[in-house]
Amino acid sequence: TDSKVMNSKPDYDESRSVTYEVTYRNWIGIKIPKNLSISYQKLQIVLSEPDNGKAVLTLPATLIKMAIPSQNVNTQVTIMTTGSEVHKVWVADEDPNKVKLIIRDINKLVELQKDVTEELAAEKK
Repeated sequence: TDSKVMNSKPDYDESRSVTYEVTYRNWIGIKIPKNLSISYQKLQIVLSEPDNGKAVLTLPATLIKMAIPSQNVNTQVTIMTTGSEVHKVWVADEDPNKVKLIIRDINKLVELQKDVTEELAAEKK
């Protein structure tokens, strides 16, 4: 039965972390460059300063519902959270393909978090 469990795992490296250059609107509404890092190992997303790496926003995967494309801006990704918060990021170089990649990677992170939660629940039984 162990081999079945191994095969059902998503086909990406859990130790991997992916970083994208994005812009993020700060609290006064100005879009500023940020790095968006998606860490499969830590199960979180971090928005950080490109120059010094200082984290501006850390979102654990447990708080993320899903990432979706924006309805009217093809270079924007909307990150839905379990609360009412919504975070929007814009891909830095206006590349709509990057939007697809960011959405894919964030949603993989959410999937992985669900797998981990289910495994923990199964272990407690």
